[in-house]
Amino acid sequence: MRAVLAYVEDKPAAMREIYRILKPGGRFAIAEPILRDEALEVCMLKQLVDSRAFNTEDPFFPLLLRCRAAQFPDTEEKARALPITNYGERDLVRFAIDAGFTDIHLELHIEVRTEDSLPWETFVRTSPHPLAPSLEEVFEKEFTHDERMYLEVRMRAIFESGAQLGAERIAYLTAKKP
Repeated sequence: MRAVLAYVEDKPAAMREIYRILKPGGRFAIAEPILRDEALEVCMLKQLVDSRAFNTEDPFFPLLLRCRAAQFPDTEEKARALPITNYGERDLVRFAIDAGFTDIHLELHIEVRTEDSLPWETFVRTSPHPLAPSLEEVFEKEFTHDERMYLEVRMRAIFESGAQLGAERIAYLTAKKP
């Protein structure tokens, strides 16, 4: 399975169901995106904005928060409630153990790269995950023209500098039903 549990609210129940339908000696493999870190980054940004620990004359961080909060939860409670962000790689192992699987193997692949490998026009039309709007959609729906112009100029400069890193995290888990 690939990116199935990411959309399931009760992952332990899903793992138990996988265990139930497998024959003894059966194996399964999953590949799941791990998006909890991105959600926690947005939560931290919200804490920064709420604490006003920056130049309050510059609207960049509050606008950035509005933008990122349209794509990821901005509180830990919301992150725990959203199926795509309510788990990490260690949770997948625990779910498999609790369901009764053995011979569990998990590999976490993290690919960190600069975001400048895409043209800006492609980047703004790309969603960070299937449940999130693209940056372009967020700009159109959540911002006034002036806010969008300000934020887009700042974000594009960072993006095109080549200094912005992006990370993709995927957990690959295999297990066996004894």
